[in-house]
Amino acid sequence: MFWSEQEVLDAGPERDALWAAMLEDRAWYADYQAKTERVIPLVRLAETEAITD
Repeated sequence: MFWSEQEVLDAGPERDALWAAMLEDRAWYADYQAKTERVIPLVRLAETEAITD
């Protein structure tokens, strides 16, 4: 388990490139996007600290 910092990617070329890469093996997400006018945001979770018990 780890703590993470989130970053919402809701617009821009980086989000667009990641969305296109995701659609390569998850093509059905294009159907979700087609059903709405808003851009579906992506959330990046960057590992910041491992949790040990």
